[in-house]
Amino acid sequence: MEALVENRVWLDASQPDRAAEVLAFFSDGTLMNGSCGGPFRLTAWRWVDEATVVWEDVEDGGTIRASVVSVGPSRLDLIVDPDGAPLARTFIAVRPPVNCG
Repeated sequence: MEALVENRVWLDASQPDRAAEVLAFFSDGTLMNGSCGGPFRLTAWRWVDEATVVWEDVEDGGTIRASVVSVGPSRLDLIVDPDGAPLARTFIAVRPPVNCG
């Protein structure tokens, strides 16, 4: 599972009415996240078990937990639980060139 999640750029496809969120879980423990047209943030992330990742929320200092529901070469389904309100999110793998502005 790790090889499918890590070192790819994932674009949020679950909220078409908002600027798409971008996530990239790098194998060195760095997470790049942000939204198309907005600022990007770098923070630490890690696996806590074979299907759960956590990362620091740089905006409020908390921890965000996400369960990997399914993952394949082009799709990542997560249940993200930032504040006790789990939210299903679907991401698609993107490769350059991508213009999300």
